[in-house]
Amino acid sequence: MVNITKGFTIIEIMIVVAIIGILASVAIESLNRAKTNAPGEIIEDDTRMNINGVLHTCDQYGVCVPDD
Repeated sequence: MVNITKGFTIIEIMIVVAIIGILASVAIESLNRAKTNAPGEIIEDDTRMNINGVLHTCDQYGVCVPDD
C-alpha cells in the first residue's frame, strides 16, 4: 500500500512567509525613500516646466522681457 500525502510541510510554509516578509520590507523601504525625496523632485519639475514655458514664449514671440 502506497501512502501519498498532499500538502505543504510547516517548514515550506515558513520559508515562503519569510521570503514574503523580506520582499515586503524592501518594498516599504523603497516607498519611504521615494516619499521623502518627492517634494524636492516636484519643485525641480515645476521649475523646469516654468523655464521651458518662458523659453518657448521667447522663441515664439522673439521677446523674453516685456516692454515697459
